Amino acid sequence: MDYEIFSFKLLEDAFFNAKELSDLEHVTPCIWNSRSKNVLKQNDVCETDNSDLRITLDTAENQLLISTLIENFDADTLSCDNMVKILTGHPELVEINKMIEQKKL
Repeated sequence: MDYEIFSFKLLEDAFFNAKELSDLEHVTPCIWNSRSKNVLKQNDVCETDNSDLRITLDTAENQLLISTLIENFDADTLSCDNMVKILTGHPELVEINKMIEQKKL
C-alpha cells in the first residue's frame, strides 16, 4: 500500500505548470520533479499485504471513501497501519469502492 497526499495548491500548480500531457494525467511526477517545491516525503511501510484495500482518488466512490475517512477518523493524520486497522474494522467502508477495478496494464 502506498499513497501520496498533496495540498490543493500543489495540485493546482502542477496542473497550470505542466509541460507534458502526461503530467496532466499523472500529476505527482510533475510535483516531485519541481525543484522549487518544498514537499515533505515520508515512507510508511505496512508489514502486511493489504492489496485488497483501495484508497485512491479516481472516482466519486473513491472520493466518498476518502472524505469519510478524513471526516470521521482523521485519516489524514494516521499511519498506514492505523488506516488498515480502520478499514479492516469497518467493512462497510471497504464496500464503498470495492467494485472499482484498477486499470489493467
